[in-house]
Amino acid sequence: MKEDYLLIAVDAQKRVAFRFLCLNHAVQNLIQTKKIPDTFKKSFGEFVLASVVLGSRSDNQETKLFKAEMDDKHFFINAEISPLGPFRVALFPRESVFNINLQQPGLLRLVTLNKKDDVYQTVEPFKAFEPLSIFRNFLTHSVQTEFCLQLYSEDNAHYALWVEKLPDTTTDEWNIIKNRFETPGLFLQSFKNSDDPDGIMNTLLDPGFKILAVTKPVLACSCSREAFIKALKVLPQTDLVELFMDGKGVSSICDYCGKEWTVTDKDLQDVLKLESTKH
Repeated sequence: MKEDYLLIAVDAQKRVAFRFLCLNHAVQNLIQTKKIPDTFKKSFGEFVLASVVLGSRSDNQETKLFKAEMDDKHFFINAEISPLGPFRVALFPRESVFNINLQQPGLLRLVTLNKKDDVYQTVEPFKAFEPLSIFRNFLTHSVQTEFCLQLYSEDNAHYALWVEKLPDTTTDEWNIIKNRFETPGLFLQSFKNSDDPDGIMNTLLDPGFKILAVTKPVLACSCSREAFIKALKVLPQTDLVELFMDGKGVSSICDYCGKEWTVTDKDLQDVLKLESTKH
């Protein structure tokens, strides 16, 4: 199996912008490390695929967070996509993934954070956790141009297709193109017959298409011991004192990657000294 990649292209006539995502390694890794049950694998994989392929459309100064939360508040899933290609995914609380009811309503939140720390949020309700339907409805209300979105997450194959109408394309041209991409089996056939990107593109696009970029999305985590200590600084001083008096230090497991970070009593003492100088 080849490396994960995101291929960005236009057709020969420059009628559509095109993104094809192969995320086999990353999704399989997430399913294994997060112990996703069989009943949730397909939906989980599709949510990750949609988040990465749509998050890749962001400005390179932005980070996007796709968050699906159930109305009963017992479960939600975060997919955070950075402008440089790394992404990470978390489930909260982790143990609830085994009891999740996919047929309950909820909300999809898209949070955009730029380098100026400005935060923009869009919210779209959904009736059930069906990622393809959720993201299509979300895009219908938020994207200014017409589009086609396809997702496939089964076994060891995890692919996404995003096609967007370019400004000079007529409605009649777009309808022909869209009908072609929505033809049952075409998307599936493209990667079932070949794992070579050129072969896939030749199936999906007319000859002469132009590849604009090929990037490699990476499953990674930005957590660190320094970030953990920084998070402790927002706790009330009374809580910090209580933690220090316990004399056991503090440990925390990252919800994204599962890595455990430990802060010693000396670190807590340093944080307390810093906080005391503020009062």
